[in-house]
Amino acid sequence: MWSRNICRGLHRPRGVGGPGRRVLGAWRERTVWSRRYNRSLALLLVIASVALGACTSDEGPEVAGATEQRDDAEQGAEPDAYGPSPGCGADAAVSTGVSENLLSTGDVERHYRLFVPSDYDGETPLPLVVSLHGLTMTSDMQAVATGFEDLAERDGAVVVTPDGYGAVQFWNIIDHELAQDDVAFIAELLEELEGTLCIDTGRVYATGISNGALMSGVLACRLPESFAAIGSVAGIMTLPPCEDGEPVAVLAIHGTDDAIVPYEGGLSASIEAFLHSTDLLGLEGGLDAQAEAIPVLDEALPPVEDAAAEWAEIDGCAPDPEESAVSEEVTLLNWGGCEDNTEVSFYVVEGGGHTYPRGESLEGFDWGLIEAFVGYTTTDIDSTELIWDFFAEHQR
Repeated sequence: MWSRNICRGLHRPRGVGGPGRRVLGAWRERTVWSRRYNRSLALLLVIASVALGACTSDEGPEVAGATEQRDDAEQGAEPDAYGPSPGCGADAAVSTGVSENLLSTGDVERHYRLFVPSDYDGETPLPLVVSLHGLTMTSDMQAVATGFEDLAERDGAVVVTPDGYGAVQFWNIIDHELAQDDVAFIAELLEELEGTLCIDTGRVYATGISNGALMSGVLACRLPESFAAIGSVAGIMTLPPCEDGEPVAVLAIHGTDDAIVPYEGGLSASIEAFLHSTDLLGLEGGLDAQAEAIPVLDEALPPVEDAAAEWAEIDGCAPDPEESAVSEEVTLLNWGGCEDNTEVSFYVVEGGGHTYPRGESLEGFDWGLIEAFVGYTTTDIDSTELIWDFFAEHQR
C-alpha cells in the first residue's frame, strides 16, 4: 500500500491559526463561523448532482491527552487502546491546507482529498473526519457542500474526503463482491493517514450525504473499532450482521418526504430506474447483471426510523427514544442510556426532501426547478454544525 501527493493547493504556513485556538488541538468552543463561504452554491451542487443522478440515468469537552494515558499505565491500569497514532512524531513532510492524493488499493488507485489545518505540528494528535459524497458527486463537491474544512481549520482537525469508484462515482454499500470493496479501501485509507499524520485514534469519525451517508453506517457496522461516531444526512443503515466491537454514536438527519432515499425504506422508483439505465458496477453481464443487485439493495434499506432504532439496539440504548421539538419542522428522537456514553440522535425533518440542510445560508434562496426534483429544505438546522458538535461530544 502506498500513497503519493499529485497536487498541492491552498498551502498555509504552519503556526498561522484562527482566532480563539487552543494549543492542544481539542475541539473548540462553539462560535459563529467566521467564513461562511457561498453555502447556497454548495447546496446547489449537492442537489443538482442528486437530481442528475435520479433523472438521468458553551465549550466543547476537554480531551484526555497522552500524559493522562501514561499516568494510567504507570498506575497499573490497562493501557487505552486509543490515543496518538503511529504518525505522531514521525519525521515526514506534511503539506497543510488541501492536497490531492492517490492510494493504491488492490489493483486500482483511489483518489482522496486531504485537508490538514495550518497549525498542524506533527506532535499534537488531532481528530480525523472522513467525509463521504453522494451518488454522482465528487470529493471536491462534498468539501464545498459541507464546509467541514472551515471548521477543521478553526478547531484543529484533519478532514479526508475520498472519491467513490467508477465513471459515475458511488459507494458499494451492500456487498463488496458486486463491485469494489469500499470498506477495505476506507480501512486502508485510515491506516495510511494514521501512519503518516498525528491522529487521535479515539477521535475518528465518518459522515456523508445520501449514498455517502449510507456508507457511513456500513463503516460503523463493519469497522466499529475505528469510528467513535458517525453523522448521516439523507441516508442511514446498518447492513447486519455488524461486527462485534465498541458502540458507535450515531446522528442522522432525514426528511419525511425524501423521494430519493425514502423515509419508508427501500429503493425509490427514480434510483431503481437509474440503476437499470446506468452501468455503475461494470459487471461482465452489464445492466442485466447489475439489475440482479437491485433487490439486494432494496432489502438492505429499512424504514429510516427502524434503522435508527436498530442502531439504538446495537449501542445498548434504552428501547424508547425521548422526543423533543427542535422547531415546527424538525423533531429530535434521542435514544439515551447507551453503552460507553454513546447515543443515537435522529432529526426528523417534517416534509423535508433529499437535501443537506445548512441553516441560515438557505434563507432567501430561490430553489426553483432544483427543489422540484429533490423536495423541501428546512432552514431551521445546520447539518454540518450539528454533526461537528456531535462529534465533539463523543470520543474514546
